[in-house]
Amino acid sequence: MLSRLPIVPIAPVPWPLVPPYPVAAIFGRPVPVAAVHGRPLPRSPVSAIYLHIPFCASRCIYCDFYSTTLRDKAPQYVEAIIREMDERKSFLRTPVRTIYFGGGTPSQLSSGQLHRLFDAIFQTYPVESDAEITIECNPDD
Repeated sequence: MLSRLPIVPIAPVPWPLVPPYPVAAIFGRPVPVAAVHGRPLPRSPVSAIYLHIPFCASRCIYCDFYSTTLRDKAPQYVEAIIREMDERKSFLRTPVRTIYFGGGTPSQLSSGQLHRLFDAIFQTYPVESDAEITIECNPDD
């Protein structure tokens, strides 16, 4: 029955499927995008960055997103994201308009770790001066 339903695209442009995190925190260095997907990906016309920060103070039973309470891995994870951004720096063709930190609970990172990520973003990619920047936060953090 479901196979008869029409497929409705949610984006008017091809969008690469990116494996869910964690990535380099386990692998230690970025895996070339072509190695993950078996072919080179088209360069995206979308100038947005999403960073998945999987760390949480506790695991919520209703949450389907990848998350972990192993916050001692955060320094390695931040460095892995920075290495992956460098690996993918040619992917974006236009200045970044949106930066979104999702999770997990990105506010579990220290201010130093967030500064490190922002520094890397601004050094790696051209970012518009009026870019929208969003970070999911837990008010208890």
